Amino acid sequence: DGHTIEDTNRTLRERLDTWLSTTHNDKEKQYLEGIVKTLADNDDAYLVHLDHDGVAIALGNPTTSPAVATLVGGVGSSEPGRIHGHTDWAREIRQASDNKASIIAWSAYPAPNSLPAAASTDSADRGAKTLRSFQQSLRAHNPTAQLTVTGHSYGSVVVGHAARSSSTTPPLEADTVVIVGSPGTGAHH
Repeated sequence: DGHTIEDTNRTLRERLDTWLSTTHNDKEKQYLEGIVKTLADNDDAYLVHLDHDGVAIALGNPTTSPAVATLVGGVGSSEPGRIHGHTDWAREIRQASDNKASIIAWSAYPAPNSLPAAASTDSADRGAKTLRSFQQSLRAHNPTAQLTVTGHSYGSVVVGHAARSSSTTPPLEADTVVIVGSPGTGAHH
């Protein structure tokens, strides 16, 4: 798309500031303030996705890192304040790589907020489409990186649905897929 990660980060942070200053919804305001706090607490953070469905924050530059891992959160990961914990998980993994890998806390879909809500795969289907597009963009911007996608809990359902390919659906851009604490992915291989 011709934009650098710095351009994307700046544009999305401006969108975040505008959105925060114009919202009148308390839950939405709490959610946006959680994103602002997470970005402020991580000096190597890049805001790489932001819309009404969710957010993704990269620790380390995903366009130059030799390895990029996308961590897909599960039930409740779209709730206000949860991105901070998700980014803490990303921080631990990044530190284990001696800060060489870029780790992305990816909550860019409307995750179910409870186990009963997780019985539906509607959120997984929606998230799978966004994840597939996101991973294609990562591959286009960093074609030699080792791409890993990790799905935790309901996030594994999203990853499983994203990994399905057909004649009309491209495969998920990932060299490695990791499933953790999965209720089942819906994928068959």
